[in-house]
Parts: sequence; C-alpha cells; structure tokens
Amino acid sequence: MRALLALHLFAAATPGADQRVRVEVGDTLWSIGRRYGCTTEVVRRANPGHGDSVRIGETLMVPHCAPASTETRARGTRSVPRATAMAHDARGEPAVRSAVQPPVRSGVEPVAEHYIVGPGDTLDRIARAHSTDVATLERLNHLRSTTIVVGQRLILPSGHPPEAPAEASKSGPRVSARPKVARTEILDPDARAALPPPPTGSSGAPRPRGSSGGVKVGEAPSGARARLVGAVQLPRDKAYYLRRPSRAYGRPHVVEMTKAAIASVRRRHPGVHRLAVGDISSEHGGALPGHRSHRRGLDVDLGLYFERPPRAYPKRFVAADAGPLDLAATWSLLETFYEQSARAGGPKVIFLDFAVQGRLYHHARKRGVSRQRLREILQYPHGRHKAAGFVRHEPAHDDHMHVRFGCPSERGNC
Repeated sequence: MRALLALHLFAAATPGADQRVRVEVGDTLWSIGRRYGCTTEVVRRANPGHGDSVRIGETLMVPHCAPASTETRARGTRSVPRATAMAHDARGEPAVRSAVQPPVRSGVEPVAEHYIVGPGDTLDRIARAHSTDVATLERLNHLRSTTIVVGQRLILPSGHPPEAPAEASKSGPRVSARPKVARTEILDPDARAALPPPPTGSSGAPRPRGSSGGVKVGEAPSGARARLVGAVQLPRDKAYYLRRPSRAYGRPHVVEMTKAAIASVRRRHPGVHRLAVGDISSEHGGALPGHRSHRRGLDVDLGLYFERPPRAYPKRFVAADAGPLDLAATWSLLETFYEQSARAGGPKVIFLDFAVQGRLYHHARKRGVSRQRLREILQYPHGRHKAAGFVRHEPAHDDHMHVRFGCPSERGNC
C-alpha cells in the first residue's frame, strides 16, 4: 500500500508524457508553458536546441505539468486539463494537437475560446463583450492586474456567445464564438497584424495580408472623424519644450502622466536638458496634418535625451545618431512609461526605432537590468516585426518615441 502511495505521489510531481503542440498567433515559449502548467525551462528542455523565440506553425513537444488547481478543487469541480493524453491517428502516430483546446464535457469549467487583444481593448470591455467578468478573465489567464497589451492572447470561458462591442476596432484579429482562433489565415507570419496600428503612414511598412479590408498602416483606431472633448493643453514647463503648442492638447490623464514621466526623469537625472515635445492632438481632435493618428488626445510624440543636445534640438526632433545619446535618461523615460502602463489609462505601447532599442538594451544590461524585465519592455532583440515587448519598432522613429495611451474609463470609451 505504501509503495502504491509513493508511486502515486511521484507521478503527481512529475510532468506527464510530452505531446505535440502547434504554435498559434500570439504564442510565446512562456505562454505555451503556462497553458500546460509548465515553466519555460521545462518546455525548453522538452525541445533540445530550441531558443527562446517561437514561429507560428511550428510544432513543440510540451509535457503536461499541472495538476488540478486548489481553487478549482475548492469549488467542488474538476479542473480543465491544459493537456490530455497524446492523441493518435489511424496509423498509431501521435496527432498534432493545437494549443486551442476542444470543448469539454458538462460539469467541467469550459475553457476553449481565445481572443487576441486589439487597440483600444480593456479587460472590462472584453469581459462585457463575452458575457463574463474581469475576475474570471484574470483567473483563467493568471493575470496579476488588469493590464493587457495589444497582441496578447486571452483565454475566454466558452458557452457565452460574444456580444457586438460598443466600438468595433478596425485592426487586430478577433475570434468567433466557436472554440478556435478565427481569421488567422489573414495574418502575416511575423504576426504584424496583431500589432497596434503604427502612428504614421510609412510606405515601407508591412501591411496585413488578406482580403479582410484590414486597417491601413498608421490608421487611427477611432477613424478619421474622431473628436476630442474636454481636452487640456500641456502647459509650458522648464523640463520640456512644446514644439507646437496648438497641437499639445490631450486627454487629462495623458497630459498628467506625460508631465509626471518627464518630471521623474528630471529627478533621477538633474542635469538633463529640456525634452522636445511634439504633437499630441489639436484642441478638438480629428485629423492632424502629417499624422494618421493623434486624433483623440491619446498619442504623444517625445524627443530623445542627448548628452550634448544637437544645435537644432529641441525645436526639432534629431536622430539618435546625430549626437551622443543620453542612454541613461532615455531609458529612465521608457521605464517610467512602462511602470505607468499598470495604471488605468496608462501607456499601451511605445513606437521606437529597433536600432535605438538595441542601444538602450545593451545600456540597461550593463547596469544590471534583468533579461526578463528587458523582454517585458523592449522588442529588441527578437526582431523588428515580432509581437514582443511594450516598445515596438516603427520606421522613421529614430528621432523620437510615440507613446500611445489607453482609456481610463471602465467602459473603454474615450
């Protein structure tokens, strides 16, 4: 009897047999491991020679690591296994199983549908659109806060047909009520379509593929008729220089967070020069010459910090290679915005040239910033079109960063 009990305990603590899992849009080595209750290291060991990045469509061997959760047992129901025994086809060969699980039997909490976060999405908005609540989404996705990022893959409780959202987003893939990811065939293999729309229309930037009538590169999330109500102007300050005061109107929370971020850098780097502040929005929003975004007071263009500011700065933005870049101050600004992203209405994404990200990455590593934190903040070094990091590459952004804020309203309606 004791021998049988010991064998049972050993089996419960040991990952189950590997199964083959196909990488879907938005997957990472970490998210796949978490889906099956494994650490990233366990998944990596199950795939010898595999690096940290994954490619859409490739197949990984993933153990089944997690037993039934304590929370599920406390409710008196069975947990939903992230992985079951490996299926076999008619020839006895292991069948490739998608990371999206099939519907489960009655009595088991169904977790089968997925949703790809798009621009303007909030956890509350997604919950209401799929007839659930924020607490359920946080539990199913093991979220520590309500902060989500564009391109993130969320697990939804099945059995609830999604309602039409209050304001349909024009970019980012969506899923149907069926337990599978919809319209993945229109995505570029580098998941470009899952990224938020870039701030300006660069002719060389990739566009989403397919005939879905997708968003044009740089198109504002709210369309050309967006208007701004209750805007406030970013006041003049010795910490920064307003290049165009008539275009320095934004949502109150955007103005306050921008001021706070710049003030934070000044406190940490007392000798830093004035920062160039570019366009936010016009007083009443709408189309702004030279931009496809900057329509709703949620976008801010900010220059970079230099050790010795070039002659044209701050009246003009200046490229990072035009003078010695103050990497410490610029990194502090990015880090501050990243910390603000956990707040309601905080920054959702920052657009910055990939090469400039690289310089900041190596600066931060030399000063002891962990690789994990750098993976959270920077897209570098994973590739300029990879759906990774809070900061994303966009052409023609080597002389400034474009900060896109979210909406603080619980209804997600700005």
